Parts: sequence; structure tokens; C-alpha cells
Amino acid sequence: MLCLGQEKTIVLRKRTWLSFAILGCAIVAGGLYFGPPLGEDGSASETRLGPLHKDIRQPTVSPCGCHFAYSTTVGRQRHVVLDGRPGPAYDAIGKSSIVFSPNGKRLAYQACRGGTWLVVVDGTESPAYDSVADDPPVFSADGEHVAYVARQGRGWFVVADGVRQRMYDMIGRGSLRFAANATEVAYVAQTQSNWCVVTNGRPGPTYDAIADGAMAFSPDGKGLAYAAKVDDSWVVVAHGKTSTPCRQIEALRFSPDSRRLTYVARKRDGWCVVMDAKAEPAYDAIADGGVVFSADSTHWAYAARKAGRWHVVVDGRVGPAFDALVQDSLVLGKGGRVVYGVKANGRDYLVVNGKKGRDYDMVAGVTLGPGGKRIAHVARTGKTWHVVVDGQASPGFDAIGRQTPIWSPDGKHVAYIAQKSGKWAAVVDHKAQRFFDAVGRLTFSKDPGRLAYWARDQAREFTVLGSQVGPSYDEIKTAPVFSPDGSVEYLGVRDRILYRAKLGASNGSGRRRTGPGARE
Repeated sequence: MLCLGQEKTIVLRKRTWLSFAILGCAIVAGGLYFGPPLGEDGSASETRLGPLHKDIRQPTVSPCGCHFAYSTTVGRQRHVVLDGRPGPAYDAIGKSSIVFSPNGKRLAYQACRGGTWLVVVDGTESPAYDSVADDPPVFSADGEHVAYVARQGRGWFVVADGVRQRMYDMIGRGSLRFAANATEVAYVAQTQSNWCVVTNGRPGPTYDAIADGAMAFSPDGKGLAYAAKVDDSWVVVAHGKTSTPCRQIEALRFSPDSRRLTYVARKRDGWCVVMDAKAEPAYDAIADGGVVFSADSTHWAYAARKAGRWHVVVDGRVGPAFDALVQDSLVLGKGGRVVYGVKANGRDYLVVNGKKGRDYDMVAGVTLGPGGKRIAHVARTGKTWHVVVDGQASPGFDAIGRQTPIWSPDGKHVAYIAQKSGKWAAVVDHKAQRFFDAVGRLTFSKDPGRLAYWARDQAREFTVLGSQVGPSYDEIKTAPVFSPDGSVEYLGVRDRILYRAKLGASNGSGRRRTGPGARE
């Protein structure tokens, strides 16, 4: 018998699958399998992590897809359970406070004991505070640093890597963040009626207000910009300089190479894009999201409306007028390639470098492949749906799944989810794979572009890797994540036991990952 917290790895090889018939049967398209259904390209293994409680709150999956945490009640006490293992007992767990680091190796949450609050990071408790903020702890992108907001008496302060910073009357909700390079941590703070942005504990100039959600680090972590209120006007503060005042500021962002800064401003004569402190001509409206950059930052574009007609403006040059823009369709490819969707006379079509494509009843999901050379989008004619790749339409389907199509990292393959006669399939390069009751979580490997995904059939759930269908579970908690050896890992639940599963490895070693709280 396995005690709580023990791990047992079961290797499920094709030559022994009949001995595991007690695990149940799974009916999938193409055959009837007793026990874990296995493919032809290797073995599957699973590691028993522990039982799941009936009371599961705040279920949280790590970004790497290999860990699962939640809060539960045992008696009158609350616990955070990580991969089936309960943590210490508390009177309460902070609402929406359970968070993994971006690399999935660390876990933090807020907890209450005896009327005081603390933050638990990697199993280590912080000092006790009178209160903690509603926002969860924040990790840096590399997972090496963590910060949170707490209160003692009437003052609020940030604690970064265990070091308590200066106290303020208030810390702006949702404002705490790390730069991408993890060298700086910034947040919005208030003292009496004055607001400022604090960077690495140093308060900046004070203003009447700092706009919610309008603070951004540059991708290289060296630049910080934000929108601030001065009297009745708003300005952008960046690189120690203040912009020309305007009535409203939106869509503040840096270019991918961190060298350019843009935002949308509302002035007396309308809305305009400001690029590198220079205002573009005013329009009646600017499309949501503001400026779109090419991946190499050499080109930029936005959509604007004037006198009821829309235009796409590329590198400051105004394009021809049209009725309306297909939502979220404006993208820039390599060499300044411009792609966007147009609505005109009840029809939709793509415009690529100024050339009109085939029209449909509806166009959506416009996406460029890596490198910006290939184009894919969803299209509908009547009741028939297609995915169009480089101008070539797929066979007709009854529906196309949301958040698809997706590209392989090398841009050579495209995949999407499609429905036919009530069944769903993953489709790769217009070729449908097995049909199931449901399909989702499409994931390409980096090399050589293998596809893995989640599927459900006859109330059982599976992970599929190429032609291989993994063991069946009552529920699969995470999307498949590719390992360097080409296998995929994911979390599954069977009979209320949580397992970490591995599919596609040739040696069936069932190797173990380093978990949150165990630093490497």
C-alpha cells in the first residue's frame, strides 16, 4: 500500500498492456483498447502523486504543466495541496493567491493563522502581517525573485526577496511587476493625495494619479514607461522625460527591440498615435490595441477611422479606405509584409500587401507563421468552415475550434481543431487525425514539429502524441508539455488519484522532475 506522498512509477509498455486491464477500457476511433491504449512509437509511464480531496478550491496548474496545486479543508483547517501532498494547516488561504513561478519550480500563496497573515514561498513562511493585498505574490520571469504587498498598521509596503521596502498609504492594485530581465521591480504607490511609481525601492516624481494598467517595462528590462495625470491632463513618463499633455492615453507599449515607444492619445481634434514622442495625424478613432510592430521592429502599423471609413496606416503612410476591419486581423510579416482583414458589402476578405484575396462570408483568426512569410486564417462560406493556409482552403468542416490554427515553431506545419458530424479531430496540414468526442490543447514540439493534444471519448480522457494514444484518465488536468527527449508530460486523474504521466519516451524511465520548493 502507498502512503500519502509516496511516488510509484508504473511503466506501461506495449508488450505488457494486457496486464493492466484493471485500469479500465477506452474506446477510441480506430479500435477498442483494454487498459491504457498505447501507440507504436514507444511506451507510456505514470508516477502516482497522491489522492485528490473532494473539496478543491483555487485549482492552479504550473506553466510547465507538470504540477497541480489547490486549497482544501481538512476538519476546520485549510491546506494548500501540491501534487497530492497537503501543506501546513492554516485558518484561511488567501483568495486567488496560489501562484507558480513562470518556470513551474516554485510555489507561493497567502495564508492566515491566529488573525495575522503571512506569505508562504517554497514552504517557508514570511513574518506575520496585519494584512496582505488581494493580489497574489509576483515572481520574476526567471522564477528567481518574488515580491508581494503587505500591511502593518496603517501602512502598506512591498517585500521583495524577503526585504521590506518603504511604507506608503496605498500600493496600486495589480501594479507590482518585475522587469523581463528581473533586475528591477516596480509598483504604483500613494502618499496622501500624491501618486508615484517606485522602482527598486526608489520613488519617482509625484502626480495626481497613475493610470491603471498603463505601466510597462521594455522587453529588455531597461526602460519603464507609464501614464500619469497632471491637473486635468495625462502625460507619458519615460526615460526621465514627460510627453505633451493630452486628454486620454491608451495602448502604451515598447517595440520588440525596446528601442521605440508608442501609445494612443486623445486630443482636442481626435485620436492619434504617438510614435517616439511624435504625434501622427488625428482620426475619429484608432482600432483597439493601437500599434502593431513587425517582429524585427523595423515596421509598424495601425488602423484608423476617418469620416466613417477605415484605413490601415503603415510606417506613417495611409492606405486606401474600406468599410470595416476584421477584428484583430492586422499583422506585419517579414520585410514589411502587411496583412489585414476587410469587411465590405457583407463579405470578408484578406488584403496582403495591398492585394485583395478571395472573399468569404466570414474571416477570422488571422495569423502569420514564424518568420512572417506564411499566412493562415479561418473562413466560412454558408455553413461550411475552412482553414486557409497560403491561399489554399482546407476541406469543409462543420466548425473550427477556438484559438486555432497554430503553427509549428519552424513554420513548416499548421494545425487546428475541426468538427465533422458531431466529432472533433486535430488537423495537421489539412489532414484530419483521429476523431474523438472532443479535442483541445494543441501543442507542437520544437523539433521536428510533432503534435500532441488532449482528447475525450466515451467519458474518458487521453493525451495523443502523433499516432500514439496515452493511458485513459477520468480527467487530464494539463496540456501536454514536450521534454527534450521528445516525450510529453502531463497530469491525469484516475479514481481521484493524481498521476504525472509521460508519453512517447523510448525507455519508459519515468524520470522525475524537480518540484516547486526544491531549487536547482
